[in-house]
Amino acid sequence: MPDDQRRGDPGPFATNPYAPTSETLGQSPALDDTEAYRRAHLKHEASCKSVGTLFLLSSTFVTLGGLLSLLRYTQTGIFGPTNTLSFATNAVLILLGLTQGAVGFGLRRLRAWAQTGGIIFSIIGLLAFPVGTLFCGYFLYLLLCKKGQIVFSSSYQDIVAQTPHIQYKTSFLVWMILLMILLGVIFSVFLLG
Repeated sequence: MPDDQRRGDPGPFATNPYAPTSETLGQSPALDDTEAYRRAHLKHEASCKSVGTLFLLSSTFVTLGGLLSLLRYTQTGIFGPTNTLSFATNAVLILLGLTQGAVGFGLRRLRAWAQTGGIIFSIIGLLAFPVGTLFCGYFLYLLLCKKGQIVFSSSYQDIVAQTPHIQYKTSFLVWMILLMILLGVIFSVFLLG
């Protein structure tokens, strides 16, 4: 018998590497452990909030576009049949933009009513093939999956209130990608303008 086994040393192979760990994949921690529960859903929470940010951005463009177009029609002073239709279309665009903005704010605050509004706007966005279909399909997944239901529940709101010190940290790579997209948009505006 080797010396290390006689001394009571179990050796490197005494523990079972296939034994289950204390944290099983696919299961969230108990609701009693608020910090672990929040950390388990933090990435999904941040993704749902980012959908709200995108809704706010889209709302800004739609509302401003409708307002600018509406101002153009009111400055001409001519309201014929075509202009009346354009006026009504722009008024509807402004209303939709403001509604989408309200839903975006609600999603940023993880409100249950905003989840319903986000689902409705995402279903409408599926019609914008191909880019809108891809993005809005992903938005629907985020809002309708099991973690999405948890993140928008009232019990999760209580957990968020109990754990304000837990914040999602955006990676440096994501910030760099966002900066490149922003610079690309600004460059495109100056190039086209």
